[in-house]
Amino acid sequence: MIVNRLRPVGLCAGLLLLGLAVVAASFLLAWTAEAAQVDISGDGGARIPSTSPTPRRT
Repeated sequence: MIVNRLRPVGLCAGLLLLGLAVVAASFLLAWTAEAAQVDISGDGGARIPSTSPTPRRT
């Protein structure tokens, strides 16, 4: 089996690379969502309020 042939150092390095890839993917997802002004928190469709300086009519 492949698992039996891996050395402990190689296994640790592989797990470290996998963890780094997961963290990098989460940062990229958050960054693109922020750039697109999309709420990805899973809050049921809540939107980020607009930051335009247009005054509201009452």
